[in-house]
Amino acid sequence: MFVHKNFSFIYKKNKFIFHDNNSRKYNFNGSVPNISWLGSQLHDKKADWCIDVSHVHPFDVDFTKI
Repeated sequence: MFVHKNFSFIYKKNKFIFHDNNSRKYNFNGSVPNISWLGSQLHDKKADWCIDVSHVHPFDVDFTKI
């Protein structure tokens, strides 16, 4: 990995949010995804739109044990 696991940037009023959500990689220990960090990024008022990019979709078995 060449960058931080969770990062964001704003480009032309669009906020791009990249975050690690592969819970399986961390043995489903509850630390991934970092919900508090993600929530703070989504509530940023500097951008008109937020575009979320993650490793797996929320209904994948790597996201949760369900």
